[in-house]
Amino acid sequence: MKKLTSLTQMLEKYVKKSQFDVFTDEGKMTKSNAKALDYCLSYRANIYINDFSGDALLLFAAVGKWMSENESRTGGDQFMSFETALERETDAFITIELQLVENVSVKEIDGELVTNAC
Repeated sequence: MKKLTSLTQMLEKYVKKSQFDVFTDEGKMTKSNAKALDYCLSYRANIYINDFSGDALLLFAAVGKWMSENESRTGGDQFMSFETALERETDAFITIELQLVENVSVKEIDGELVTNAC
């Protein structure tokens, strides 16, 4: 799940690694029409951020930029859900949910399976 790794690396530019967790749920694997071994992964990426004292609008803009570079969507599609809760006067708890899709090509080379996600 290369997109999840890339998303985590982007978040580390805006949030201390110790302040957030990233996990998936609602994962589905479907067969691709292209080749017998290829498949598609779709899942919801969940981001939980604790004690966030930065600019939430800047964080949301960074997530939006990452989505535009890494996820195919058409104009007007909702791609992110979020909730915030003030913990103290300057800190917030933020949850972000993203719907992600990864197409995985699979080849068999010398009896070994090799994957490439995009």
